[in-house]
Amino acid sequence: MPLQLISLLLTLLLSTLAIAEETVATPAPGSTEAKIVELEQMSRQQPTLALKQAEKLLERFNYLKPQQLCKTLQLAALSHLGLGENHNGLRRAKRAAECAEELGLYGELVYNLKLQAIASHHLMEEVEAFGLYLKALKYLDKVDNDQRKADILMSVANVYISIGDPEQALFYAERAKATYQGDPSFDCLNTMVVLNIHQIQGNREEIERAHGLADEVCLNLDNIYMVIAALIQQAQADLEIGNNERALTLLNRAWEMQLKGNIELNLGALFYNKAKVLVTLERYQEAQQVIEEFFGRFSGTQTPAMEENFESLQAEVDLALGRYEQAAKHYRKALKAQQEAAEKNNNITLAVQKIQMDSLQHQAQVKEAQALQKAHEAELAKEKARSKSYIAVSAAVAFGIVGMALVNRRMGRSRKLYKDLAHFDGLTGLFSRWFWLQSAERRCASLDPATPASVILLRIDELRALNLEHGYSVGDGVLQRVSAELKAIKPESAILGRTGGNQIALLLPDLSRPAAAALAEQIRSLIESLPTDEMDLKRGITATLGVCGYSRQRDLNELVLKADKALDEGRQGGGNQVFVFEGS
Repeated sequence: MPLQLISLLLTLLLSTLAIAEETVATPAPGSTEAKIVELEQMSRQQPTLALKQAEKLLERFNYLKPQQLCKTLQLAALSHLGLGENHNGLRRAKRAAECAEELGLYGELVYNLKLQAIASHHLMEEVEAFGLYLKALKYLDKVDNDQRKADILMSVANVYISIGDPEQALFYAERAKATYQGDPSFDCLNTMVVLNIHQIQGNREEIERAHGLADEVCLNLDNIYMVIAALIQQAQADLEIGNNERALTLLNRAWEMQLKGNIELNLGALFYNKAKVLVTLERYQEAQQVIEEFFGRFSGTQTPAMEENFESLQAEVDLALGRYEQAAKHYRKALKAQQEAAEKNNNITLAVQKIQMDSLQHQAQVKEAQALQKAHEAELAKEKARSKSYIAVSAAVAFGIVGMALVNRRMGRSRKLYKDLAHFDGLTGLFSRWFWLQSAERRCASLDPATPASVILLRIDELRALNLEHGYSVGDGVLQRVSAELKAIKPESAILGRTGGNQIALLLPDLSRPAAAALAEQIRSLIESLPTDEMDLKRGITATLGVCGYSRQRDLNELVLKADKALDEGRQGGGNQVFVFEGS
């Protein structure tokens, strides 16, 4: 069993539940601020009671100040997650993130994005969860709280742990530690990440050292989520190095805390590790009870990785108890789940790489636009200098007026040139990637929340092969022709841009998923029917389109990510088709 799969639940949630403390004035007893401070502490220990208190505050939201509303939504989301109510947690965390962004509270925004990622992970939307973590990373420059920054960096370290890249994980963990030190919760968090990295690397001496450090920094915290997670992580490390009795002691302690606090987070990892240690100790009947309780509680909701782990354990128990046919059946199920888990893990890795690449491209395009702007300003300065010189030597007012008119014309051409370079793709005339993202984000932000919105991503099939067969000038001509057809067919409100070498994107405000899918099919059919002789082609061209749309407006990044996921599935299916993202 790959360690990163079973530890994914633990390590991601461990870091995301570290609540950053901020120094604030002591609130007056009985005030709303005092209630929120009390609620924050309660959410770590008694999620059921905390949720009730949060709901009471939210019932009178009209009396809450905006910052109080944001914080109460956040703590309600945290309490929902602690109780395993993931849909409600996701809903509240998203509203809290919107609230924080509206107020420019970027420290709170990144934490709320992380809470959304927790909920998404529990709902088996791992790619979306990683996208949220890396989206939070983009806001770090705007966060003035070092603990928040370090917490995000540590979360990214966990992303790399989950995909089996300990070197990158350690790099981000060290960056996090350099950013912020001295808080007990964060010290525990860093220790757990380092312990997990050493487990992946199989370094027994370092595992023992980190295990001992975890005793010192983690097990006396007042955050019950982190204590339970630390106990499970330590027990998992003990299992790796053969300290089975100590592992069972730690897991029993975590089990008691979970029952006492009615905590659902990390419960799957707790079940698995307890069943595993019981099997290792040959206490098969007890292990059977734990496995049956797991399947009874998580039936139909477990991830492929967790299903693989439990099916394998069940097969071991069956073998030990002489139930050979049942063991074979469970091994078959484990193998099938393993294949699904491997595919999902590969998708996650690709998604992380894709998000990172998009981020790098976006940064490069912003820098390019800034450089063009500076060149534009320098050109304007030269034009003004020439204008002053010309006027100074002019012998007549008329000549001066003519000179100014000429300068203004040249300045106008200069402004247009650099604007076009920054805003438009030179080959197709569509918006550049940078300007499309800017324009689409502004348009999404201006929409009423109840307004539908959709994104279509289009790629021409086998364009590289076409370039090799006919030459790049022909391939460029195909891109230009397709772009021209899209300009003609798109709705007036659509925003159209070239977002990659072979990728074109359309934002469709006011268009729901079915309408966007119908438009995408119309585009696909149109491209398929384009006459080849007009483009010097020996064969026809086709395109694959990915569509994501919602009846209520969503975040642009979410629409693009899911449309891209649909596009990839369409291309894997052979191309020349429209594939619609059907998830929520």
